[in-house]
Amino acid sequence: RYIEGEWTAAEGQIWQLPDDQIRHIQQQHWRQVIAGIDWGYQHPFACEVIAETGMGRRHVVAEVYVRGRTLKDIIPDLQRLRQEFGITAFYADPSEPAYIDECQQAGLPVVAAQNDVLPGITAVTQEIAAGLTVDPSCTGLLGELPGYVWAQDRNGIKVQPQKIGA
Repeated sequence: RYIEGEWTAAEGQIWQLPDDQIRHIQQQHWRQVIAGIDWGYQHPFACEVIAETGMGRRHVVAEVYVRGRTLKDIIPDLQRLRQEFGITAFYADPSEPAYIDECQQAGLPVVAAQNDVLPGITAVTQEIAAGLTVDPSCTGLLGELPGYVWAQDRNGIKVQPQKIGA
């Protein structure tokens, strides 16, 4: 309903990535490569690398998805990803400004992202509809996508996104 403007109650899973959109894309000269960071220690730390072709197709090509590791231990992984893929910016959850500063001090181009939930849900939905692919090695992301569902309000209308298991 948020994407197509239909007045219907949303049901079940928010995202369903078709099987043919889970595939390896050969590394190439990307027009742009960025990454998104969600901080975590007990919950997973996730960094997803998104590459865009010259034709505007987007691919999640790599990730760092770990639990129980400090930022000091993760920074070398982020530096390796930046070197390997030519990441121009890491857009990070703004809830940990000290982590952003620490990454910047390590020479990483990390900036605070917009953290609004519904625009983020809409953006991911539109990318999947446009053919976003996810590399099979990105098991953290592939495992989390089905866990986002629409929560029901007291009238039975499903309008609020909720992450199962969060």
